[in-house]
Amino acid sequence: MISNKQAICDTLLQLASEDRSILVLCSDSRGSASASGFAGSLPGQFIELGIAEQNLVSVAAGLASGGMRPFVLAPAAFLSTRSMEQVKVDVCYSGSNVKLIGVSGGVSYGPLGLTHHAVHDIAALGVLPGLRAVSYTHLRAHETGAYL
Repeated sequence: MISNKQAICDTLLQLASEDRSILVLCSDSRGSASASGFAGSLPGQFIELGIAEQNLVSVAAGLASGGMRPFVLAPAAFLSTRSMEQVKVDVCYSGSNVKLIGVSGGVSYGPLGLTHHAVHDIAALGVLPGLRAVSYTHLRAHETGAYL
């Protein structure tokens, strides 16, 4: 059994190997998002933007407007709150083809404290027009989140 985030990254690696328009963007979270394998295998299709979730979402929207197919991987707590305005304007209102994947939702980052808990991500993003919020739970890893 593998975690949901590993299954997502394995699938993205397979798809991106055949489609150069698929990009994975990450916010200093390649390890926690299980994206290290993708970054190592397809470095030209992987962009690490550091701890800058607002920029991460805006860059992804810009790439989408240029015909790329960006997938954003970031901790759910930060993707859902730090970049809320960019998700609303740059992705939803603009109709950008950006896939947002929040990893380690709920309290799965438990030891890192309340700042890393994402207990409101689905509620906050689920009200945005044109954004479909999907939650998945892996009973062993307690991971949630995907905002499509």
